[in-house]
Amino acid sequence: MKVQYLSDLRFLSTDGRSRLAAFLETFDAAEYTLFQWNDAIEYLKAGVKQQTAQVARAQLLRTLRTTRWLYINIA
Repeated sequence: MKVQYLSDLRFLSTDGRSRLAAFLETFDAAEYTLFQWNDAIEYLKAGVKQQTAQVARAQLLRTLRTTRWLYINIA
């Protein structure tokens, strides 16, 4: 998984999303704030904001592993 810009993460292939999920799984939810986990969810269009860091991390990982994204930038 190689991206030139952070915004390219929105366009990862299925394999790329799986690899990103595996990388993020190495981090404990407590290593980042709830705001940071929710920010990642929002940025990657991975669902709605959550109430705890643990649930937010789990949602992000689940979405990365199970969802085929179609990101359309409407200007």
